[in-house]
Amino acid sequence: MAGEHPMAWRHKLGEGRVFYAAIGHQTATYDIAEFQNLNEAAVLWAGELVK
Repeated sequence: MAGEHPMAWRHKLGEGRVFYAAIGHQTATYDIAEFQNLNEAAVLWAGELVK
């Protein structure tokens, strides 16, 4: 498969929560608003601040 194929997934593990992201490792990725929003939502979810 050619090109980039970003992925993100989450699951509960015992009493905890796990979030994985394979979005990209280029410096410019961290400036993308959607990527920042994804990470913020992941932290809130993992911290059980959102269901």
